[in-house]
Amino acid sequence: METTRNVSNLDAHDRLVVERVFGRRLDVSAEAVLILRVNEQAPHPPSQAEGDEVPPWCNVLEGLSDADLAEFSAVLETPVRLAK
Repeated sequence: METTRNVSNLDAHDRLVVERVFGRRLDVSAEAVLILRVNEQAPHPPSQAEGDEVPPWCNVLEGLSDADLAEFSAVLETPVRLAK
């Protein structure tokens, strides 16, 4: 399905929505063409990673020694000063 509309014919709310879709401000003389395509494929079933469990690669601290874990925690707890 294809729809063409002149930007000048859009009300303020619709124009903001269209500008957000296109990611930029639209000139009054512009035409917006939106094409809707329906995907006929069935959605894929969620994998185990999309469920309640995190994938194994997320366990980045696994295998660190107690000393390394303590050093890592200390870095996280150190305040950051961004001002000059």
